[in-house]
Amino acid sequence: MQAWEVAPRRDPGFRAAVRARLAAPGGVSWMEYLRLHAAPVAAACGLALVAGGWIGHKEATARTAADREQLAEGYVRALDARTMPMP
Repeated sequence: MQAWEVAPRRDPGFRAAVRARLAAPGGVSWMEYLRLHAAPVAAACGLALVAGGWIGHKEATARTAADREQLAEGYVRALDARTMPMP
């Protein structure tokens, strides 16, 4: 195996053939692809919406809890008789 060398033959028409395949009309447009695969595309969009909503809800819940903690701490600190200014 150590003496084995890979030396493929060069195909002079390779690039031209690739360009011809890319330029050839045919295949499926994006709209046709979406029409043919409507169920998986709709499922992916739905999954993305549900995941985004769930993640947003979790972030909002965490932020609300942090804000509530900060407000409660400030309220308790404001009620502390030792720190209240006396008239």
